[in-house]
Amino acid sequence: MKKSVVLSKRMETVVNMVSPQSLIIPKKKCIADIGCDHAYVSIALVERGFASKVIAMDVRKGPLDIAAKNVTEYGMDDRIELRLSDGMEKLEPGEADAIIIAGMGGLLMCSILKKGIGDTYRPILVLQPQSDIREVRKFLLEQGYILEREQMLVEEGKYYTVLRSVPIETMSEKECDALFEETKKNYSETELIYGRYGLEHRDTVLHEYLQKEAEVLNKIEGKLVETVQNASGDRRKVPEKTLERLDSVRKERKQNKEALDYFQA
Repeated sequence: MKKSVVLSKRMETVVNMVSPQSLIIPKKKCIADIGCDHAYVSIALVERGFASKVIAMDVRKGPLDIAAKNVTEYGMDDRIELRLSDGMEKLEPGEADAIIIAGMGGLLMCSILKKGIGDTYRPILVLQPQSDIREVRKFLLEQGYILEREQMLVEEGKYYTVLRSVPIETMSEKECDALFEETKKNYSETELIYGRYGLEHRDTVLHEYLQKEAEVLNKIEGKLVETVQNASGDRRKVPEKTLERLDSVRKERKQNKEALDYFQA
């Protein structure tokens, strides 16, 4: 009997964010795995019954060739279709009920989604940005998506956030209200940076991250203040970049404190 595919903690979180109990996606659902690499996530989705079909896509032929071998090895050639594609270019609108994009920079992710989704094609999205997550949240909200769930995790000392976003029109007013007290309330800058869901649900990993970030920012501010004071004492001009950095760090500390305040309520 073949062993089940083994995923990293990060990829496990991505797969589990595809809720098989969801009433939004039909039971026999098709999921597109954009940037599938070696297709282990795609295999896990089928293996665990989260998808009846997966369209695994990657822009690189090398990883896709390895993915093809893996798909065959796990006996899933009839349920996982491989496509060489730049983002969602080779995916037809409506082909997939949900889209997974993991392990890419946030700005690249937004660019892919901007080209692939629109007024007529609005799939559920499971995303794991490597950077610029604020911009990803902002983009999704501008596109009329609800940030339904978020989860932060630590893997090999690095913090990652996985989010699940659904088109607002697929949710009833009652469901929206269950997510937020004020459904149409604009996100604050702090909520865009750290995620309203994680803050309101007191995500323990997020709390740990915020505390560590606070310590780092405090040390940076202390060193910058010392630099400014020493320059003033010696009657030297403080470099403009130093003052700008100090101002930036103080803003970051303010947002960090606002985020930590959620955990005090």
